[in-house]
Amino acid sequence: DHLDRVLVRLGHDDRISTIVAQRELQQAAAGLYVATGALEDWVRNPTGRGVAGDCEREWRALGLRKQAYRSEILDMAATGRMTSEEAGVRLDAMRWLLRMAHHVWRLAHHLELAQQRDIAQTEGGAAEHEAD
Repeated sequence: DHLDRVLVRLGHDDRISTIVAQRELQQAAAGLYVATGALEDWVRNPTGRGVAGDCEREWRALGLRKQAYRSEILDMAATGRMTSEEAGVRLDAMRWLLRMAHHVWRLAHHLELAQQRDIAQTEGGAAEHEAD
């Protein structure tokens, strides 16, 4: 389910364009980019410590950053330094980042659980064969 949601959200070109165009949003996306890359590396070679904890920390950090960003953007709109339409577009892009970070974290979590189940089953099967 989380993978499907990530794939759908990757089709939201308008939000991605806003992130690419705004330095503050690019900086906010940097941690998500790193976490997603670490997850990709782990999926290719699932040894050692998983990355779900790192992905969760990134999601939480982005949530805190979203609050500060929201206050800044609303202040700019309220004082006429930005149109309300532009404020809405930027806030929507930040919400998109936060949702993506959440799905990446949950995807990492479920993949790690699946790996742990596979290891437990493999070890259980090996122990049964040794007993025979």
